[in-house]
Amino acid sequence: DIAIEKILLKDLNGNSVNISEFSGKALVVNYWATWCVPCVREFPDFEKVKQGVGDKVNFIMVSDETPEKILTFTQQNKYSFTFLQSVRPLSESHINVRPTTYIYNSKGVLINKQIGGLTEEHLKEILNKLN
Repeated sequence: DIAIEKILLKDLNGNSVNISEFSGKALVVNYWATWCVPCVREFPDFEKVKQGVGDKVNFIMVSDETPEKILTFTQQNKYSFTFLQSVRPLSESHINVRPTTYIYNSKGVLINKQIGGLTEEHLKEILNKLN
Protein backbone atom coordinates (compact mmCIF):
# COMPACT_ATOMS: atom_id res chain seq x y z
CA ASP A 1 0.00 0.00 0.00
CA ILE A 2 1.17 3.47 -0.76
CA ALA A 3 0.87 6.12 1.92
CA ILE A 4 -1.59 8.94 1.25
CA GLU A 5 1.30 11.40 1.72
CA LYS A 6 2.88 10.01 -1.45
CA ILE A 7 -0.13 10.77 -3.64
CA LEU A 8 0.09 14.16 -5.31
CA LEU A 9 -3.22 15.92 -4.78
CA LYS A 10 -4.79 19.07 -6.18
CA ASP A 11 -8.00 20.85 -5.40
CA LEU A 12 -10.48 21.42 -8.21
CA ASN A 13 -8.89 24.82 -8.94
CA GLY A 14 -5.54 23.17 -9.65
CA ASN A 15 -3.83 24.16 -6.38
CA SER A 16 -1.56 21.59 -4.75
CA VAL A 17 -2.91 20.17 -1.50
CA ASN A 18 -0.75 18.71 1.24
CA ILE A 19 -2.53 15.96 3.13
CA SER A 20 -0.96 17.24 6.38
CA GLU A 21 -3.48 20.11 6.20
CA PHE A 22 -6.02 17.54 7.42
CA SER A 23 -3.99 16.18 10.34
CA GLY A 24 -5.19 16.35 13.93
CA LYS A 25 -8.56 14.77 13.12
CA ALA A 26 -9.63 11.33 12.00
CA LEU A 27 -9.53 11.13 8.22
CA VAL A 28 -11.64 9.17 5.75
CA VAL A 29 -10.04 9.03 2.30
CA ASN A 30 -12.27 7.55 -0.39
CA TYR A 31 -10.87 6.73 -3.83
CA TRP A 32 -13.69 6.92 -6.32
CA ALA A 33 -14.73 7.86 -9.86
CA THR A 34 -17.81 9.46 -11.41
CA TRP A 35 -18.29 6.35 -13.60
CA CYS A 36 -18.16 4.00 -10.60
CA VAL A 37 -21.72 3.07 -9.66
CA PRO A 38 -20.87 1.57 -6.22
CA CYS A 39 -18.84 4.72 -5.42
CA VAL A 40 -21.69 7.07 -6.17
CA ARG A 41 -24.13 4.75 -4.41
CA GLU A 42 -22.20 4.91 -1.09
CA PHE A 43 -21.91 8.73 -1.03
CA PRO A 44 -25.33 9.32 0.61
CA ASP A 45 -24.30 6.95 3.45
CA PHE A 46 -20.96 8.76 3.80
CA GLU A 47 -22.80 12.09 3.92
CA LYS A 48 -25.12 10.83 6.71
CA VAL A 49 -22.11 9.67 8.74
CA LYS A 50 -20.29 12.95 8.09
CA GLN A 51 -23.29 14.95 9.30
CA GLY A 52 -23.41 12.73 12.41
CA VAL A 53 -19.75 13.17 13.37
CA GLY A 54 -19.65 16.87 12.56
CA ASP A 55 -16.19 18.39 12.29
CA LYS A 56 -14.45 15.59 14.23
CA VAL A 57 -13.62 13.71 11.02
CA ASN A 58 -12.36 14.96 7.65
CA PHE A 59 -13.80 13.30 4.55
CA ILE A 60 -11.68 13.50 1.41
CA MET A 61 -12.86 12.05 -1.88
CA VAL A 62 -10.03 11.47 -4.37
CA SER A 63 -10.50 10.80 -8.08
CA ASP A 64 -7.96 10.73 -10.88
CA GLU A 65 -10.46 12.11 -13.38
CA THR A 66 -10.24 15.65 -14.76
CA PRO A 67 -11.11 18.53 -12.41
CA GLU A 68 -13.94 19.45 -14.82
CA LYS A 69 -15.51 16.01 -14.53
CA ILE A 70 -15.24 16.02 -10.71
CA LEU A 71 -16.56 19.60 -10.54
CA THR A 72 -19.58 18.74 -12.69
CA PHE A 73 -20.34 15.84 -10.35
CA THR A 74 -20.05 18.04 -7.24
CA GLN A 75 -22.34 20.66 -8.76
CA GLN A 76 -24.99 18.04 -9.53
CA ASN A 77 -24.61 16.31 -6.15
CA LYS A 78 -24.42 18.54 -3.10
CA TYR A 79 -22.10 16.70 -0.74
CA SER A 80 -20.08 18.37 2.00
CA PHE A 81 -16.88 16.37 1.38
CA THR A 82 -13.55 17.77 0.23
CA PHE A 83 -13.14 16.62 -3.36
CA LEU A 84 -9.55 16.37 -4.61
CA GLN A 85 -7.84 15.21 -7.78
CA SER A 86 -4.99 12.72 -7.85
CA VAL A 87 -2.43 14.19 -10.24
CA ARG A 88 -1.32 10.75 -11.41
CA PRO A 89 -3.53 7.75 -12.22
CA LEU A 90 -4.59 6.01 -9.01
CA SER A 91 -3.36 2.71 -10.46
CA GLU A 92 0.20 4.07 -10.11
CA SER A 93 -0.50 4.21 -6.37
CA HIS A 94 -1.74 0.60 -6.40
CA ILE A 95 -5.37 1.64 -6.07
CA ASN A 96 -6.98 -0.52 -8.71
CA VAL A 97 -10.45 -1.01 -7.25
CA ARG A 98 -12.96 1.75 -6.68
CA PRO A 99 -14.34 2.45 -4.23
CA THR A 100 -11.45 1.94 -1.85
CA THR A 101 -11.57 3.71 1.50
CA TYR A 102 -8.70 4.30 3.91
CA ILE A 103 -9.47 5.47 7.43
CA TYR A 104 -6.80 7.12 9.58
CA ASN A 105 -6.91 8.08 13.23
CA SER A 106 -6.12 11.63 14.38
CA LYS A 107 -2.40 10.77 14.53
CA GLY A 108 -2.40 9.80 10.85
CA VAL A 109 -2.13 6.05 11.46
CA LEU A 110 -4.03 3.87 8.99
CA ILE A 111 -6.55 1.88 10.99
CA ASN A 112 -8.82 0.48 8.29
CA LYS A 113 -8.72 -0.20 4.57
CA GLN A 114 -11.91 -1.19 2.80
CA ILE A 115 -11.85 -2.35 -0.81
CA GLY A 116 -15.36 -2.08 -2.19
CA GLY A 117 -18.38 -0.25 -0.87
CA LEU A 118 -19.06 0.72 2.73
CA THR A 119 -22.48 1.04 4.33
CA GLU A 120 -23.46 3.77 6.78
CA GLU A 121 -23.48 1.22 9.64
CA HIS A 122 -20.05 -0.19 8.82
CA LEU A 123 -18.46 3.25 8.48
CA LYS A 124 -19.99 4.37 11.80
CA GLU A 125 -18.71 1.20 13.47
CA ILE A 126 -15.14 1.87 12.26
CA LEU A 127 -15.22 5.54 13.27
CA ASN A 128 -16.68 4.72 16.71
CA LYS A 129 -13.61 2.60 17.45
CA LEU A 130 -11.42 5.69 17.04
CA ASN A 131 -12.78 7.44 20.09
